[in-house]
Amino acid sequence: MDSYICAIDVGTTGVKAGIIDSVGHVQAEAYAEYGVDYRPPYIAEQDPDTLWRAHCSVLKRIISEGIASRIQAVCMTNQRVTFVPVDRDFQPLIPYIVWSDRRGEEQCDYIRKRIGAKEYYRKTGLLLDPTPAVSKILWLKQNKPDVIRKAIRLWQIPSLHMHRMGVKDPPLDPSNAAWFGLLDIHTLQWNDGLIRELGIRREILPEVAPSGTIVGKVSREAAEQTGLMEGTPITLGGGDQQVGSIGCGVIEPGIVSVSMGTASGIMAFTDGPVLDESMVYYCQPHAIPDSWEMEMFTITSGAALRWFRDQISFPEKQEAEKKHVDPYELICERAAGVPPGSDGLIFVPTMSGTFNEPYARGLWLGLSLSHGRDAMARSILEGVVYELKTILTSFEKGGLKLKEVRVTGGGAKSPLWSQIQADIYGVPVVKPVVTDAPLLGCLFIAGMGIGMFSSLKDFAHRIVRINSSYMPDPAVRTRYEDYFHLYQLVSDLLIQEGIHRHLHQCDDGTRGIEL
Repeated sequence: MDSYICAIDVGTTGVKAGIIDSVGHVQAEAYAEYGVDYRPPYIAEQDPDTLWRAHCSVLKRIISEGIASRIQAVCMTNQRVTFVPVDRDFQPLIPYIVWSDRRGEEQCDYIRKRIGAKEYYRKTGLLLDPTPAVSKILWLKQNKPDVIRKAIRLWQIPSLHMHRMGVKDPPLDPSNAAWFGLLDIHTLQWNDGLIRELGIRREILPEVAPSGTIVGKVSREAAEQTGLMEGTPITLGGGDQQVGSIGCGVIEPGIVSVSMGTASGIMAFTDGPVLDESMVYYCQPHAIPDSWEMEMFTITSGAALRWFRDQISFPEKQEAEKKHVDPYELICERAAGVPPGSDGLIFVPTMSGTFNEPYARGLWLGLSLSHGRDAMARSILEGVVYELKTILTSFEKGGLKLKEVRVTGGGAKSPLWSQIQADIYGVPVVKPVVTDAPLLGCLFIAGMGIGMFSSLKDFAHRIVRINSSYMPDPAVRTRYEDYFHLYQLVSDLLIQEGIHRHLHQCDDGTRGIEL
């Protein structure tokens, strides 16, 4: 009788859980969607109880009494950064502050002046922008001092969920802890000097322990809520991007993972911290002990297509309901009928800002009365990949020799989107059999914790299987090169000329703007 791992992926817009056997077959899985409370101009929050209820719901749907007794361990991966202060009873004091929340822009300026952007990068491997939690911690200190005063811990999603599953005061793994913006990239421990310099209480941060560490067992109460068996071991997981790259077998130079979710992350494996003096990418701890990675990601990716589905694509949604199919399937099917380049329509998907311009917003360039929803949909698919290509270009300038892209996440389900990536990147794009790579990555992490696997290579060679490959079409690639060049010109111009900021000032009611 085979044993199972229960893997849970708590993402930005939904949670997925899977039961996976020791050879990587997903025996059962379920998904529950939830939302993000976006408020202009830069707030993004979520209700902790909503995420926990969704967590319990998906487990209840996939765990039967027979399966529960065969689950050897539970492992969780998650949207990184998102955090909440908790009180002495370990109850949230406010909603989660989501990773895409940009309220810490002024606090980034403070860190820039006090520490210096380059020095901060050398210490943490992070670019100085509002994504890491540190700027939002300083924002809370300034704007909600009572919350920080009452807080006994700052917890990311896995910490609160592990607590509710039975671990009183769980540690945090390095791949998640690093996104607090206070972890030393070299020692993988809290940087006490940086913490003191910024006036943050050291004891408010959780302890740090390696991914795969067994941190506790499922409690009786959690067993009733989830269907798991009381006493099932709980292993420390890792951030979704790191865990996802494990799940698609990115364990050698030149092979890169692209996770197509609400945001899209690009990751390359390294066996040591590789910092770049021009600061074009993040260098972060991996979920694999004693390993690191280089990465960058877009803030808006699948979220742009979801916005299109909800705000524009009403006929496709209605037809999908009648046919009992996913509306995304119809949207992509119709977009495939539009030629590469979307009939001269370019979409810039920076609807939630970028790392070098938090006030950036989205843009359609070339929109005419002849364009319909199908061209708009294809332009969104292409625009997201143009933005990802921009990131890959910066990786290559940093020394990466790109050979292959392994695509995972919800966007990997679309053959059209995968082919668009191959044609724009100019290298093969392959899709693993298990496209929900974070779940498969959890299998490795939990499996290492309980002795199921001997090494990463053992796991990758035995478990990771390729489903399909997409080769670049030379003629289409040449066409896309022209469009990508134009995309870069437009994107750079918007930032260099300060157009995004001027628009923000107009929206903010600022007077005296000069273009």
